[in-house]
Amino acid sequence: MVSATLASKTFDSDDQVFFARLSGDFNPIHLDPLAARRTQAGSAVVHGIHAVLWSLDRLVELGTVTGGIAGLKVQFAKFIPVGSTVDLKLVRRDEID
Repeated sequence: MVSATLASKTFDSDDQVFFARLSGDFNPIHLDPLAARRTQAGSAVVHGIHAVLWSLDRLVELGTVTGGIAGLKVQFAKFIPVGSTVDLKLVRRDEID
């Protein structure tokens, strides 16, 4: 499958606060740029599961996912710094009969 950008989003500090309230995850690595500077990430980063849920929402919204999802494998390969733009690309799609 060709890897084309399906959607893009820039996660900002308001997104971080909203998701922290929703999830209860107030880890400073997501919300406090000063505290996050002292971590391996080096800056505040997006909640990984927030990025996953946003991706799934876009896939459903675009009609790419039309049925149920039997499984999902996610690999967090690198940090997403708050304020950076994320591109959603569908690289591989496995059909299960």
